[in-house]
Amino acid sequence: MRDEPPTLCEQAFIKKSIAENLRIDGRGLDEFRAVKLALGSTYGTAICSVGNTKVCCSVRGEIAEPRRARPTNGLIFIDVDLSPAANPMFQSNRLGSRGFELRKMLEVVLRDSRCIDVESLCLRAGKEVWKLVVSVKVLDDDGNLLDCASIAAVAALQHYRRPMITVEPEQTIIHPEREFAPVPLNIHHIPICVMYGFVDGKAIVDPNAREELFLDGCLWMAINKRKEVCAMHQTGRLILSTGTITACVKRSFQRASDLTDLIASTCSKDAITRGKNQKTAGFSNLIGGDFISLYENQPNEMIQIEDRCDSPSTSDGQGRITEASLAEGTTLVEDEEDGDALIQAQVDNIAASVEGCRMEVTKSTKAGRTKAARRNKDQAGLGDLLDGIVDPPMDVDVKPEPLAAVAQASTEQPPQEAATSGWSGMSAIRRKKL
Repeated sequence: MRDEPPTLCEQAFIKKSIAENLRIDGRGLDEFRAVKLALGSTYGTAICSVGNTKVCCSVRGEIAEPRRARPTNGLIFIDVDLSPAANPMFQSNRLGSRGFELRKMLEVVLRDSRCIDVESLCLRAGKEVWKLVVSVKVLDDDGNLLDCASIAAVAALQHYRRPMITVEPEQTIIHPEREFAPVPLNIHHIPICVMYGFVDGKAIVDPNAREELFLDGCLWMAINKRKEVCAMHQTGRLILSTGTITACVKRSFQRASDLTDLIASTCSKDAITRGKNQKTAGFSNLIGGDFISLYENQPNEMIQIEDRCDSPSTSDGQGRITEASLAEGTTLVEDEEDGDALIQAQVDNIAASVEGCRMEVTKSTKAGRTKAARRNKDQAGLGDLLDGIVDPPMDVDVKPEPLAAVAQASTEQPPQEAATSGWSGMSAIRRKKL
């Protein structure tokens, strides 16, 4: 389902609530959402959730050729995947503006802040170095993606172990985990991102997805536990004073300290479990819990419309409905014999109706045949009648007889003979013509 588009009423409501130091999810302006972190059974995998925003991160290492400008430095690449399953506004296999911005900020936080010792990733100067690929996959987007993604990425890097390497003059041997224990990365510090949103001059921390739609701008900063500002980025047309930026930085110190302790304690527990040769649960404990649950949504069921029928009622022997029978929920069941008789009567009615239809079809068929035979007989008689009618020849002169002769002929000969002689004359003329 797609997100509901923002409306003017919602915008006015959110801005008014922020002006009154309230938020739509019940938090204060300076309250963060709860953070949950889990490490996978494979080295370099982590899932982090900030409220309903969930991000999965995995780190893998491979041997590659270094850059010519820095032949002794390892490589760090950031890969971001924004799936439409996380947010309907995302497009499949396309980052978009938000994806490019997220990847650029993660590169600044993880690579440009020099939190990882890239020189320790060198195997052969100018020939072979370790290439770390940090894959960030957004599972659910409810605002503040950068904070959640940075926590997951830093935890995955802290949890990652690269295999042991033996460098020889002619080859490089990668030892499996069963022979040599994998080696962790050299991490100097852990940068934590903190986001501030501004609405009508007021700053709110950790805005959710609906609040991000009505922000005038955002201020991102990456801070470590040593109170060092590693990076800072501003979006929107904001003009922030020095006092506002300083207040946001001071507010972020405690946040960075708390999240750093969370990452360190989670990784230490995982290391203790693996040190005892015990199998880690990984992400299996997250299935069925609230950690990876999605938004709750009322199902849109397709219900078939049924015909309206009277509610079942019960009656006494006299055919009257009693309140006691309705209250008890009893129903009147007919005897088996009556039911069989009723079924037999229905079968007989159906058979009678079928037989009647068959007789009507037979009668209509016979009537049609009779009409067709009569029509053929009439056409044959009409053809015989037309055969005897022939026009007189054009070269024979017919002289009209006097009226007296016609009258005398009519008195002397009977009508049948006259008719017969006339037909015979016409037949003679026809034979002569043929």
